[in-house]
Amino acid sequence: MKFNLFEKKKETFSESQSKELYVRLCNETYSQYPYSKKDKGNDMGLIQQVIGEYWKPRFLLDHKTKCAYEFMSEWECLMTVTGSDVDFSTLNDVSEEFRERARGGYAHYPTMIGAYSENVAEVSWQINPDGMYFMDEDGFGMTSDEEVTLYGYIDRTGKPLIKFRKIKDFKELHTMREEAEKIASNNRQTTKKQEIMEVTDKKEIQKTQVFNVIILDRSGSMNHIRRAAVDGFNETLAGIKKAQEKFAETQDHFVSLVTFCGCETKHVFDKTPASATHPLAMEDYMPCCNTPLYDAMGFTLTAMRKHVQGMEDAIVVVTIITDGMENSSKEYTRISIKKLVEQLRGEGWTFTYMGANQSSEEVAAALSIRNSRNFEYSEEGTFSTMQKDSNTRMNLFGKLWNMKKAEMNNCEAPMSAEERHIRYNIMADEAFDEEERNS
Repeated sequence: MKFNLFEKKKETFSESQSKELYVRLCNETYSQYPYSKKDKGNDMGLIQQVIGEYWKPRFLLDHKTKCAYEFMSEWECLMTVTGSDVDFSTLNDVSEEFRERARGGYAHYPTMIGAYSENVAEVSWQINPDGMYFMDEDGFGMTSDEEVTLYGYIDRTGKPLIKFRKIKDFKELHTMREEAEKIASNNRQTTKKQEIMEVTDKKEIQKTQVFNVIILDRSGSMNHIRRAAVDGFNETLAGIKKAQEKFAETQDHFVSLVTFCGCETKHVFDKTPASATHPLAMEDYMPCCNTPLYDAMGFTLTAMRKHVQGMEDAIVVVTIITDGMENSSKEYTRISIKKLVEQLRGEGWTFTYMGANQSSEEVAAALSIRNSRNFEYSEEGTFSTMQKDSNTRMNLFGKLWNMKKAEMNNCEAPMSAEERHIRYNIMADEAFDEEERNS
């Protein structure tokens, strides 16, 4: 009698369907009997299911791409394996019935997926030649035929990288793994190239939205260096405008200037396009009263965070300038600002603290700000330090331009948001350190 394999037809799912399946399988239901979840390394997971009293490998979970793939159906059929994935030249001594089972992906007997390494996992797949396990024709006793185990290697989607085969020596597995890892590596490189080509074909790459935030102390003591503070900001603004012109192909610049004292926090510019800004006038900057530094930072950063949330590619470059210590905040504390800064640095924001009449390095460190500068409490000292900040920004914007051009010219694959955040932090720190060495 010809063996009738499976009623269910194997299907190929789209990426969106694979992502939907991943979300569904993350439900707590699939962590409880008759299911169990196993960690397979390389950010891969496996969901097993009890079928016919035995644990079977049902679904592969790719935690990197948030996709899931059905490896074995509930009818015990290997869903990612076809007849062309079996090397029948190693099975010369088997029956036609066995070949039929192999072609159909029949996996009623032990089938195991090993741990992932280099995005490759070993699979052992046992097939019984007559379809009966430890039974003779009457259903009793042992059968005379031997079960055959085929070995193969799969990628992160469960697809075979090399054909399943019967081996004569376990040493063959080492060679098979090396071959599979090489194929997997080549496939990944091809995928990256395709991603780059897709971006290039769009002809218009996503520009980086650059938000330049300057939080400037306007307390009474700043009156002594009022002229230098105004001139220094204007120097910074001129540099931002120059960057907008020079790097217009890859960057859009916006400016926020926040001046603060105990009377009010004033938004001279609030996320204003660089091209629409104007130099700061003396009458726009009138120092008075106390220094609510934490409140000025807290309100400004929180509002900006809400504004950039959800943007595909944005960087916020923050500079804080003050000649004195915090002394009058009501809503925010050092601890709350420190926590906020740490969170924002994790989102790719950059911070520089510039202070006079204090140890800027200690104050900045207490707020989890890496980059700090002391400036001399004088017209010359104030202007010189703000000029350094302008130079640092221009260096950073140049690095941003180089990174984006590398993507456009197919030198780098598009990065994830997390990768961008890390890269932005590194580039900002490099730009700061380079300016310090050169000054």
